[in-house]
Amino acid sequence: MAVTLEDCKKIIQRYTKDDSTAVAFQVVTLSDTPAGYLGEHYRLCITYKTSQNRLQIANFFLKCVPTGNQNFTDYVLELGVFRKEANLYKHLLNDFQKHHTAQIAPKSYLVNPESFIVLEDLSKKGFSMVDQLSHENIVQLMKTLARFHSSSIIFEERRSFPGKPYKLIDHFPDELKETTFSPVEGSARYKWGISTSKAVANTILMQSQSYTQIAEDFLKFAQTDIFEYVFPSKKFRNVICHADLWKNNALFKNTSNGTDECVLIDYQLVRYTPPALDVMTALHVNCSTSYLKDNMKELLNTYYNTFKDCLQKHGVSIDVVFKGNEFQESIDHYEIASLTESAMFGTIIFIGKELGQQLTSDENAFNEFNYTNRSKYIMNEIANNPAFESRYTDILNRLIGYLLKRNVSKI
Repeated sequence: MAVTLEDCKKIIQRYTKDDSTAVAFQVVTLSDTPAGYLGEHYRLCITYKTSQNRLQIANFFLKCVPTGNQNFTDYVLELGVFRKEANLYKHLLNDFQKHHTAQIAPKSYLVNPESFIVLEDLSKKGFSMVDQLSHENIVQLMKTLARFHSSSIIFEERRSFPGKPYKLIDHFPDELKETTFSPVEGSARYKWGISTSKAVANTILMQSQSYTQIAEDFLKFAQTDIFEYVFPSKKFRNVICHADLWKNNALFKNTSNGTDECVLIDYQLVRYTPPALDVMTALHVNCSTSYLKDNMKELLNTYYNTFKDCLQKHGVSIDVVFKGNEFQESIDHYEIASLTESAMFGTIIFIGKELGQQLTSDENAFNEFNYTNRSKYIMNEIANNPAFESRYTDILNRLIGYLLKRNVSKI
């Protein structure tokens, strides 16, 4: 884990902003159930002596490179996602927060890109995960996402000059490198993409054997065409996108006036793409078909208006991002990519506790699930886990419906 007393002294100095000093620390496991799949989570409890010579305890959230499964560790290190998130906290996220009064991300106190990230303990502020997102949760998620995305534009515009635009991707290429999908044959995420897309295609055929063409169209998109969508766009303005906005990566706090605040966590898969991909994937992966049918327009308006307001407060016109109907055009353009990501993500984020624990502890199961035969596990979940079957097939049928309409439009 590699956190030392010297590290804790630096953390306490940044936490208290005085000459308090750490004298001892303890690392406590948060849960046996993985809250995420690309890191291990702990509570860091630091005992420190104040400037008045009193002993006090401060708690922090500690995220570390996973060590329980060597293949899992190698997977995370090959992707470079831990280093990516650590450097994002170190170089950008604290700066992004300065643009907003509402909190968008945890405050970071110390990062070691090779081993750990120390963040504020948001539970002390009343933030927590929500098992079932309410309408108010989704509204606040859209508002926080709009603030997060607007931070990229504000950051870039303040550093741009006439004829010389500043682009974050040029200055932070490693932090913003696409790591979910990879076109490099033999790489971990290339094999993940093949195994996962085959699993989704097989479940499409489970719905009806008449969907052979739909399954083939999906495989072509997920294995080839997707790269047009997950790399920076040449048509639409790009921002830093979270790219992993399932419910466990958003924390919520109910305030005294009855509204919810939302903070985004786990930035290991960030990419540099138009905001529409983030917005639509967040909605598809967290919301039911019936809910989106009734609320999609309101949620997109909430996002757009919050995004616009954030820019205006910093003297930036919405026209530098979206001219005319470009926002809706980008939403329509990224619909297929967001549905594809949501279905593929659903094969991991909706699985039951038992399978989740097996994948983090059993190296053979981890390798088979990720690289060669995810279908076996997903078919078993569909047959034996009603909660998984319900949530996954709802997204799957949305994807099938979109592909059916697209095929009709080609005739």
